[in-house]
Amino acid sequence: YGISKQITFLNDNESYTMNVIVPLQPIDEASKVIFNLLPLIGLVVLIISVVGAFIYSKIITKPLLKINNTAKHLAALDFEKSCEVNSDDEIGEIALSLNELASNLQYTMNELKNTNLKLLDDIEREREIERKRREFTATISHELKTPIT
Repeated sequence: YGISKQITFLNDNESYTMNVIVPLQPIDEASKVIFNLLPLIGLVVLIISVVGAFIYSKIITKPLLKINNTAKHLAALDFEKSCEVNSDDEIGEIALSLNELASNLQYTMNELKNTNLKLLDDIEREREIERKRREFTATISHELKTPIT
């Protein structure tokens, strides 16, 4: 079986007819081959997709895990660990911002510690002055109460 088509030509008042018959057997054979290969092609596409998704997820999650680890160290007030993500995308910008935050937080914590030490020193000095004032007042009071002999 096949497809037939009749084509008519006119030339100087003469008519010519040509019948063209194209067999469908090669098309049927090609469709059978494609139908038999379709599951294999689908499996190959699925495997390539899974491998590609796995690799892409590793590329994305590895820097995020580094950022998460650095954030946990910062939460424990450990400012020695910096976030080492070398990329020029948004994740790299987050890593740089986290490193800047760690640096600023460490500086502020050191300033606060120094201020607290100074404050403790000032409190101790005030206590000593207060103790000496009381001692002086007690001595003066004793001297005033004691008659001069």
